[in-house]
Amino acid sequence: MNENNQMGGAPAADAASPGTPKITQKSGEWVDKAASKVNSVRQPVADKMHGAAGALRGKGESAADGIASAAHRTADTVDASATYLESHDVEAITGDVMSLVKRYPVQSLLIAGALGFVCGRALKSN
Repeated sequence: MNENNQMGGAPAADAASPGTPKITQKSGEWVDKAASKVNSVRQPVADKMHGAAGALRGKGESAADGIASAAHRTADTVDASATYLESHDVEAITGDVMSLVKRYPVQSLLIAGALGFVCGRALKSN
């Protein structure tokens, strides 16, 4: 049973389906397509985020002091996020997200659950 799988049947190397390389190749192609698509929309999204930050700053100018301060902080955060999108490709963003998930696993699960709930509600309402 040294070369056979746990059930005593065929060797473990034969246990994988013959279509596994094709599936791996296809999934790699899908990942490449998704990464290409994300990279192609990064700049337009970043531009819109910079525009939103500018609009927040403009609206904040005419608001009360506390609201103006909050608007400026929010605009600065949106601007920083847009700059991050402009300067990082999909691989770098994925690596950053993975390191955050490893550093804060509980918070990551809570955020993923909340996003799943919101997405589920949005899809259910349509």
